[in-house]
Order: sequence, then C-alpha cells, then structure tokens
Amino acid sequence: MRFQLRHQLTATYLLVSLITAGVTYAWVVLTSEHRLNELTLEYQTREMQQEVIAWYKAEQSWEGFEAYFKELHPPHFKKPNSTTVNKHPLYSDPKEDPRPKRHGIVTAENIALISYLRFKKGEFIPPAYFDQSEPIYLDGKLIARIIPPEATGLSINSRNRVFLDNIHNILMFAIFVGVITSLLLGVILSRWLLKPLEQIHQAISSMAKGRLKQKVKVKASNELGELASGFNSMSSNIAKADQKKRQLTADITHDLNTPIQVISGYIEMAQHGAIELDEKRLSLIASELGLIERLVKDMNLLAKTDTKTLKLDITQVSISELMTSVHHRFEPRCHAKVISLDLDLVEPLPTLDLDRNRMLQVLGNLVDNAIRHTPKQGLISLTATANEAYCEIKVTDTGCGIEADQLPYIFDRFYRAESSRSGDEGNSGLGLSITKGLLEMQGGEISVSSDGLSGSEFTVRLPVGN
Repeated sequence: MRFQLRHQLTATYLLVSLITAGVTYAWVVLTSEHRLNELTLEYQTREMQQEVIAWYKAEQSWEGFEAYFKELHPPHFKKPNSTTVNKHPLYSDPKEDPRPKRHGIVTAENIALISYLRFKKGEFIPPAYFDQSEPIYLDGKLIARIIPPEATGLSINSRNRVFLDNIHNILMFAIFVGVITSLLLGVILSRWLLKPLEQIHQAISSMAKGRLKQKVKVKASNELGELASGFNSMSSNIAKADQKKRQLTADITHDLNTPIQVISGYIEMAQHGAIELDEKRLSLIASELGLIERLVKDMNLLAKTDTKTLKLDITQVSISELMTSVHHRFEPRCHAKVISLDLDLVEPLPTLDLDRNRMLQVLGNLVDNAIRHTPKQGLISLTATANEAYCEIKVTDTGCGIEADQLPYIFDRFYRAESSRSGDEGNSGLGLSITKGLLEMQGGEISVSSDGLSGSEFTVRLPVGN
C-alpha cells in the first residue's frame, strides 16, 4: 500500500506530539503525588515549628504543651465504637488507614512532649529516631525537635486527591488540544513543505510526456528551493540538448543532401544518356564523395571524443617544436593569400605529455579557420607562453571577428558564426567542436574572444602538470 509523503509527515508530527504528551503526562503523574507529599510535610513541619516556638517563648516551659497541641491538632483516627471521623489535611483518610501518621515532638533532652509511636509523653526517645528530624532554635538555643511521621510519607487525603485529579484532567485536556493542534499544523505544514515537490513531480510527469522545457517556481530559500533551482537548470539543459540534437540531425541531413543530390543527378543523367561521365565529371563526383567521407569521419571523431574512447598516442612533445611545425606548414598558404603569419615563442617553453598528431590537428584547425576569415594584407599571430601552472597558446587574426552574442555557441556542432564565415566551401561546421573535444581529452581547454570588428583570438591552455 502506497502512502503519500504528506501523510507520512503528518503522521510523524502526530507521533512526536503523542510521545511528548505521553512522557509529560507520565512524568507529572508519577512525580506530582510524591512532590505534593513533600510539600505538605514541609508545610506542616514549618507550622508545628512556629507553634512550638510560640508556646515556649510565652511559657518558658513545656507544662501544658500536650493539651495545647492536641487542641490545634485533634486526633482523627477511628476509636472503638466511633461512628465519626475527624479529618485533618495532614493525615490519611481513616477508611484507608485507621492508624494515624503523626509527627513526634521532643525536648532538647530527647523527652517526648506528645505520644509518638510506642513512646508516651515524658519518655526518653533514643537519638536513632532523629535521623531526619528538624531542630527548633530560640535565640540560638536548641529547645526541641520535630520528628517526621513514622510511616514512609503521608497519604493524600481526599482534598489533595481532588487537587491531583484536577491536575490530571487539565493535563488530559492539554494533551487533547496539543494533539489536535499538532494534527492541524502537520497537515498545513506538510502542504506548505511539499508544494515544491508536488510542482517538481508534475513537471517531471510533463517531461516524461515529451514536454521537456519545464520550470517550477522557486520561493523557498532552503534545500527544497535548491532542489527546485537544480530541477529548473536540469530541465533547461535537457531542453537545450534536445534542441541541439534536432538541429544536429537537420544539419547532418543538410550537409549530406547537397553532395548526394549532385552525385545522384550526374548518375541519373548518365543513365538516361543525357551526359557522358568524362574525367571532369568523375572528378566532381569524387570531390562530393570526399566531402561525405570527411563529414562521416568528423562525426565519428566527435563521437569518440564525447565517449572518451578515442585512442591517443601520448608522447613527450616540445611546445616550441610543435609551434614551429605549425608555422612551417601554413606559411606557404598564407603567402599565397598575401597574409602575414607571425610566430612568437616566449622561452622557456615546456615539454608536455600530448598526442602530437592530434595537437597538430587542433592547431591546424585554428590556423585554417583564421586563414579563411582573414582578408589580404591581414595578420595571423601564433604565440606561446608558459608559467608554473599551464602553457598558453594563442591564435590571433585580423579578420571580420565574431559578434558577442555568437561567442557562446562558437564551439557548437555545425554552428557557423555569420554569413561571411559560413559560406566557405567544404566547411562542415565541426572543426571547432573537434578542436575542443581533442583538447579536453588531453586535459586542455579552449576559449575565444572578439570585439566583433577587428578579428578574433583563440586561446588554448594546457596544464603543465598533465
């Protein structure tokens, strides 16, 4: 049987309330009678002390004290053939115990002033009975002692029992009100606390039905608020990933469609005898097939970098030698386009554990991209510096630049920044995505900056301690 979390929270509040109320009630019940006995005994003892002091201060002797005390504290226990009972708050109900539980009063010389246990007035009481006695002083002189009742405490008489019963009734009413209040608060608080979770559950259900872009309101600043914010971020990322997947499919279809149409057009015309597949046309078909092959290889390379399954040939690579090789490789091409290619190596540069061929591919993609977007008389700079933490390689051009709103997407697959950067023949839009993937597999990272007017700058960072 499935219980909702709201009901579980409400039950938890109710259980905690019941346990707290039960413990409180048990503690009060178990201790109130004993504590009331102590207070009653203490009160009566203090009252007797005042009576003894008042008598002795006035009479300066104990002659006649017993009659005085009996008048103040008449005996209550049932005598033979007695039909009435004289009750006193100090003593027990005679129906419960016909034997009185009385204090004892002795002089400083331990002589009983009233009957106590088996001792009668005027008899000597041994000090063994004085363990918990209360001494009575007058002007600093010990004049008497009060001995507590002989039984183990006083029983509660009917009036005190009524008092305790009232306490129990009040406690039961308070527990009832507390439980009802806890139940109501549990229902209200559980609704309030679980509202974000309910919203997230509804949003997840919508995502399961295909509506990926969901957002829940974040009102709380606690863990539930953080959960809601995290869900919103996750939902947004999933929606973006789905959009990128759809865009990727469309881009692949578009990039494959053009060469396939060209090839199928020539073949169809040749089959109908409209044209003859001479060497020029066959060369064109081969070129279109090359575009398809390169696109498939690029996609396969990206898939391997995504899954981290690309095998790397890691060796000791000198950054100076790597940069020099890239410069020599592209210098003739830049010379043909009347573009200056500068190389600036700030020595000393480290030797790092890298895949040399893949790094040549990374830097080749960046330089090739710079050449395609740099006009004649332009400048491309290759710079390498290093510190204790990382080695930094920069490829800077004086081309058309990249708009600021396009910079966050420049490394996305099939993304072409602008018309001037998207019309290059043979450019699949995967070069920068491949560059980023290859760098990340080797522990590096890449970033780009541009003012949108006077060129762009790509920065590669490789950790020195990789």
